[in-house]
Amino acid sequence: MESPTGTTLFVLLDNPSDQQAWRRFVDRYGPLIYAWCRRRGLQDADAEDATQEVLRRLQTGLSTFDREKGRFRAWLYRVTGNACKDLVNLLKRPGYTGSGDSNVLAQLGNVEASNDLAEHIEKEHQRERLEVAMARTQLRVSPRDWKIFHALALEKRSAEDVAAEHGLRVGSVYAVRSQVKEVLNDEIQRLNELFPE
Repeated sequence: MESPTGTTLFVLLDNPSDQQAWRRFVDRYGPLIYAWCRRRGLQDADAEDATQEVLRRLQTGLSTFDREKGRFRAWLYRVTGNACKDLVNLLKRPGYTGSGDSNVLAQLGNVEASNDLAEHIEKEHQRERLEVAMARTQLRVSPRDWKIFHALALEKRSAEDVAAEHGLRVGSVYAVRSQVKEVLNDEIQRLNELFPE
């Protein structure tokens, strides 16, 4: 779980030189980028190189991203598109011992491929944003109320079981779920205001 104050991207955009935040970013997004590269047909070593190239581009780009001038998604598409193009150029270099498969190079170099990668990263960012909102919500509600919400909304347990577990009426656990959901929606809204799509 990330810091309840913001996602790794929030932290990195505020301070691109934060090494701890960068490590968390790499731990979270690196495997996603690697998996994308493997699905595109890259061999293990090439996928590792590609992952490093995309991460390097993202790290470099973080310091130049201006929230006031553009949207994160548009910036992400541009950075991943450029990273894919650079990767294709790297794999084409004489003496590079990668797969050399021209079909793989074509798959990496097309616009759909870079958009697909950007969409995967964006989905992970949205998942992380929800995790942060949930962590912030936990700080604002009682442990009992969070357990009730978690059991009903996330574990999909029956209201009867949850009510019996907490010595409450069924209507009471529904009321708690509704109240916690309201706080969660508020936290999501706050994060969206801090970091608009």
